[in-house]
Parts: sequence; C-alpha cells; structure tokens
Amino acid sequence: MSDKEMQAHDNVRWRNWSRAATLYDQILSSPPLVSNRAQKDRHIICLLGRCECLLELGKYESCLNDARKVLSMLSEQQTDCLASVSRTRRWLVHALCKLKKYTEAEKLLTEWISELQQQQGFGDICKTLERYKSVIQMLNGGNKSTQKIHNSRLEDEMNILDTKLDHWATNNLPLDKYSKPLSNKGIKKRENPTQNGASNNITAVMQKNTDLLAALKVSGSNKSISDDSTGGGENGNSTTCSYCAITFNSRNELRQHCQTEAHQNVIMSDEGRDWKWRPPPRGFTLDSYSLCESWTESQLCHYGNQCVEAHGVDELNEWKDRFEYRRMRVQKACEKELYGKSYTELVLERWIQSTVPEKIMSEKVEGIEAQCEQDLVTSISSKSSKREW
Repeated sequence: MSDKEMQAHDNVRWRNWSRAATLYDQILSSPPLVSNRAQKDRHIICLLGRCECLLELGKYESCLNDARKVLSMLSEQQTDCLASVSRTRRWLVHALCKLKKYTEAEKLLTEWISELQQQQGFGDICKTLERYKSVIQMLNGGNKSTQKIHNSRLEDEMNILDTKLDHWATNNLPLDKYSKPLSNKGIKKRENPTQNGASNNITAVMQKNTDLLAALKVSGSNKSISDDSTGGGENGNSTTCSYCAITFNSRNELRQHCQTEAHQNVIMSDEGRDWKWRPPPRGFTLDSYSLCESWTESQLCHYGNQCVEAHGVDELNEWKDRFEYRRMRVQKACEKELYGKSYTELVLERWIQSTVPEKIMSEKVEGIEAQCEQDLVTSISSKSSKREW
C-alpha cells in the first residue's frame, strides 16, 4: 500500500471527506503498473473509499458510478465480502433516493432482500429493508398537492432507516479485507516518526472527543455560522434559533447562542417521543451499547438503575432508537447551520486537516513550561458538577 493510499484511508476514518476524495482521484487516475490480484484489491478499496466520500459530499451521480463499479468488481471475488457489498448497496440506495430515482432504489432493495432471505440470521435487517422499500413506494406515489408535509415525515423515517442500515453494515458485520482499511474497528493507529512524542496522546484526545460526533454523523455541511455572508437556518439572513424560539440582533449573537450549553442540550435531546425504558447512559455511542449479563441470567443487577448496560433486549433496542433520533436532530441542526461547534471541536478539526499538526496542538511549546500542583485526575459524584484547577 502506497503512502498516498494510507493517507486517503486515514482521512476517510477521520471523516475528512474532501481531502480523501482528492487523494483517491489522484490514485485512481493513474493506471496501475501491474495488474495482479493485490493491485485489484487495492483498486477496489480506493473505489470503496471514494464512493463513501462522494456520498458524504453530496456528489450523488458520481457516487452511483463508483458504487456500481464496486459492486461489479466485488461480484467477481471469491472471498466473503458481505460487509463491503452491504455498505456499497446502502450508499447506492441512499444516492438514488437523493436523486429521487425511487423506482431504481426500490428494485435494488427488492434484490437485496431476496438475497438475504436465502441466508440465516438476517431476519431483523430484512424487516428494516422491507420498511425502507415501503417508505420509498409512498414517496414515489400519492397526491402531490397534499403530500408535502407527509413527504417530510417519510424522509425523516427514511433517514432513521438509513442510519440503521449504516450501523448494521459498519458495526454488525465482520470486516472483510476491503472494508477493514477504511474502518476504525481493529485498526492499529500508525505512528508518524516525524511528529513529536505528543502525537499519540493528541490522537487519543481527538478520538475521545470526536467519537460521539462521528457516530452521530455530524457531517456533510462545511458552512460555518460565524460567516455572516452565508445563510442561517432556512433564511439566508435569519438570526432566529428555531430550536429555542429566540431571535437575535445579529448573526454573531446567534453564533454565540448556538455554543451555549442550553442550546446544545436542546439539539442533542431525544425529547419529543414517548420512551418506555431507562434513558441510555451518557458518553456511549450506538455500537457500544450492550446487554447486562447479570440481568440476562437472573433478572437481577447489583447496579440497578445506575447500570450502563441494557436490562433486556427491548431496552437495548430503545437505546439504539433514541441514539438514532438524536443523530437525526443533530444532523438537521447542522444543515440549518444551528449546530455551534465548541472551541475544542474547532481545534480538533484544524488538527485533523493540517499538514503540520504539531503547529496546531502539541504537549510542549519551546520556551514555555506549564505546571499544576493539583491532581489532574478527579472523580465526581454526580453528572452535574464543576471542578477548577
């Protein structure tokens, strides 16, 4: 694998779609020097990576072309590549729906369902695909004069179903040799010898702070609310936060409001639906939810309501639904430019995209020494707490 390929794959895992797509364009535009099995595999991985980038960047026609190439090439492989095939099919359906090519998307889903029904263990995901197909059928028909509001709700449901498919294909299926280089699962972080010893710690901090946002799929919009020349919400000159129902005198005031804890709590909330079970634990992403072994075995748990694992399959499924609901709310806030990035997130974003990351963030700066006489590690007794150093 060349250095440029490694950089491209890294940028996919960091969700830096534009940079990754540029690298893939350069790689795929050059004909391979040799045409053996290893080279074909690398070509498929690059196409797979670019396909995801194009989808996230909203370049749906180009995404369709790459997705079809990938599926054609994967169909010729002898090895198991269900994860890569499933992810590519999900991207293909998503792109077709964005282009309103509903008939073609419905046909693809029908074929997909038929294939999975011939195998064991895919009953639940087949139900999701069936519902996805039903939603597409409803979007493709109906009375257009009375369909606007109805379509909006259907599109919301389609986003949730698409998220379920994404989670299943990315997290539930075992990685194959094509999807593994593009996934954070099972990938050991490579060290760059040109960076100082702080790189590992910085990477760990970056990963910890961005895991939840990455899981929530906060992407696809490169606009910034701090730019007064760009629109906000649904009106280019809007200074209203539609989530908190507050109007401000300027875009700068709106930007400051979007960074407040109160606003963040609103857009990250899963209120608005009647939930039956305990709320999911904070700080966990969808793929880290799990069943409590003690509860499963004896219907008893030493931790009670404080347990961070689900007490039953129904509660686990509701936790996943609540996470997906929050993901959709945050994505909508991003699209309306009402998601205020924190200072930490802005710095981490610059760090990821920088060609010289040690100039953005480093443990040590020449000529400056920082000391703290207090213990930097602390424990808290409640979720609402404050600590100063």
